[in-house]
Amino acid sequence: MIGEIFERAVWLDTNIPPCYGRIRDRDRCCYSVVTLSLVDREVMLGEPNAKFKGLEPIINWIPYGSNVGRYFHFHAELNDKHGHVGIRIWHLEEYGEEESFELSFDEKIDVLRKLDIQCKRLIGKTCIQLLKEARERMDPKELENIAI
Repeated sequence: MIGEIFERAVWLDTNIPPCYGRIRDRDRCCYSVVTLSLVDREVMLGEPNAKFKGLEPIINWIPYGSNVGRYFHFHAELNDKHGHVGIRIWHLEEYGEEESFELSFDEKIDVLRKLDIQCKRLIGKTCIQLLKEARERMDPKELENIAI
C-alpha cells in the first residue's frame, strides 16, 4: 500500500487542529495521544502547493485499482506509551471502513521524522511538544495510582 512512486501523497492537514487526548490500557498505563489530520492529494509534479515547498510528503501510497477514485480521510496518531513516541497512520474510507498502514520499524522512524518536520514548520511545534501539551491537558487525578 505504501508506494515508492508519487501517485498519491499524504501531507499534514493544517486546516484541522491537533486533537489531544489520553488512553488508559488494560495494564492501567495512561499515555498521551495526539491525533493529526492528514490530507491525501494526487501529485503529478512537485509539491501540491506553496506551503509544502521543500517538505517531503509523510507517506506516498498507491491505492488499489478499484479505490483510485475514492476519497480517504487520513490520520496520524502519536502516543508516548512506554516513554517513547509511537505512531500509527490510518485512514477511513468514504464508507467508514478503517484501515491502518502496517509500518516496519524503519518506516515508522521515517514517517515520524517527516511528520515532525511538517509539524514544526506548519504548526510551530514538534511531535514531542504536541505530546507534552496533551499530557499537560490531562486532569492530574487521571494520573494518580497508575503505571506510567
